[in-house]
Amino acid sequence: MSFVFRPITTVDFMSEVQRIDGILDFRATPLLSLRGMESVRQINSLALQEMRIASLAPLEALMTASGLISLRDLLELASLQGLQSLEEVADLRIENVPSVSSLEELESLRRVGNISIRRTGITREEFDRFLGRVEVTGSIDFRE
Repeated sequence: MSFVFRPITTVDFMSEVQRIDGILDFRATPLLSLRGMESVRQINSLALQEMRIASLAPLEALMTASGLISLRDLLELASLQGLQSLEEVADLRIENVPSVSSLEELESLRRVGNISIRRTGITREEFDRFLGRVEVTGSIDFRE
């Protein structure tokens, strides 16, 4: 018996989903858009890595992540717009996303466990302003 797995190219099938108790881990997929995730309000963990997505806008309803949100090697992502409703996340990692230069889009975020920001366009000054309005209960890692 053999199995053929085709790369995921759309998440339109998730259009009615409001809560995801598991982990969505998209790595090096041909997925170009998160369209279909507009209703997701709660998620355990979301990892986006080595993808060509330019926008997080479909995540605009996301309010809580009980686990990890990881954005890594997203060279076409211009901003964190779409995460403006996020209020709490256990572990936030943004790494090698060079066009992201602001954390202002995380305007609703009030509490984060661990935070790691590396190799982005975010300055130390911007990061310090962010830390001034967010409660961090775990580790902090920042590298320009």
